[in-house]
Amino acid sequence: MTNLLPVRTCAAALLVLSAVFAGSAAQEPTASITGRITDGQRLGLPGVTVTIESGDQRRESITRIDGRFELASLRPGTYTLTAELAGFRTVRRTIRVRAPGVATQDVSMRLCGSVVVVSSQSSETSREAPPEVSPYIDAGVPARSDVVADLVIVSRGDDQLKSDHCRRVYRAWMLRTLSRPRYGGPTSGTVNLLLGAHSNIEPGKEYVVWLSWRTRQNTFDSEGMLQQVEDGQVKAGENWYSVEDLFKTFEHMWPKAVH
Repeated sequence: MTNLLPVRTCAAALLVLSAVFAGSAAQEPTASITGRITDGQRLGLPGVTVTIESGDQRRESITRIDGRFELASLRPGTYTLTAELAGFRTVRRTIRVRAPGVATQDVSMRLCGSVVVVSSQSSETSREAPPEVSPYIDAGVPARSDVVADLVIVSRGDDQLKSDHCRRVYRAWMLRTLSRPRYGGPTSGTVNLLLGAHSNIEPGKEYVVWLSWRTRQNTFDSEGMLQQVEDGQVKAGENWYSVEDLFKTFEHMWPKAVH
């Protein structure tokens, strides 16, 4: 009997050690990545597919209406984080996940693209017969803007802004403007514009665009709507609207607007 004691003791010790290791494996530290995807105007982008990959690990999330996402249960390591949305340039970033326990890291990313924030209220119209109902424009756009302009792009700057990879400086000639009362007056002549660096903007083409004045940069900053003018009309959705009709609608948005 005395010879069996060490064997029983060793067996018990092994059981204890097995339980300890099993518990350690079950409690392997993990981390969560949370973040927000925005567009060139720093507005949250919904519907963006966000994936994170490292070896055999892969997680995927779709951004909510405010552009936020979460990727959970990640082991420590180096990952590739990718954000994709049709109409925008895919963005990838290398992320180092550290998890001394259960940790959360916050990440912000911006997508650049040429998606236009304008849609139509009606589809039963044609180019030959512009509708009485004007295009619907996100209320936040005119609320932030100082000027809406019909302009021609003169030239494009050689370099993008060092502080903002989503936008580039352009020179434009103002054909027609409507100023919000707070701005104080009409704008004419040649001006500097900040527009999407990856948009299909061509010198010599005419556009309608919402703008805000940036004193520090001595330039106008686009607030989201940029539509090309063709034969005096702008397409929104499946409909066409004359520039004249658009400006009449903009006047109603800004009582006492200045031409």
